[in-house]
Amino acid sequence: MSKAPVREDTLLTLKITAISLTIRRNRDIQFGCYNPDIQYPKNHKTMNRATPVVLRNNNNQLELLAFKHPNGRSQLVKGKIKKGESLEAACVRELEEESGIQAQIVRQLGVWNSGFKKQVWGFCLMHYEGSQLDNWDHETEDDGGHIFSFFWQPLNAPLNDSWNEVYTNAFQYIKKALGK
Repeated sequence: MSKAPVREDTLLTLKITAISLTIRRNRDIQFGCYNPDIQYPKNHKTMNRATPVVLRNNNNQLELLAFKHPNGRSQLVKGKIKKGESLEAACVRELEEESGIQAQIVRQLGVWNSGFKKQVWGFCLMHYEGSQLDNWDHETEDDGGHIFSFFWQPLNAPLNDSWNEVYTNAFQYIKKALGK
């Protein structure tokens, strides 16, 4: 394979094998590229997902906020941390975008490597004083708009089959981080 001639004023030439461009409604344009000539660390632990943890005490039983996705699977609120955004700011933003809840940070609960698509999740315990209905639906504006059906999952109860392995493991991580 022959190389293209390099001009004298060329500062840098990179071989780019994959480019992704995402344009979302009412969002910034996200652009990413992959350069196979750069050696990325094998154990890259950069936090790239924010997971707000909202609890309630219902009849002396701690419950965790969760939702049923339109695909029928149960999930936790989680989303990407934007470039330059702190874990805390991302948790506040993601919670409001996905559930409609406005809450404040209590403390960080730690970082967990999910083992799924290089996702490293950061967790923050959140404080919410609003009404705590047992169930509600919230229409999101991201990913083309979805209706998420929220519910409270008891921390001491087994998860049903609607939870996939990644969210089951995240649930167990949260319980451990809370000392439950």
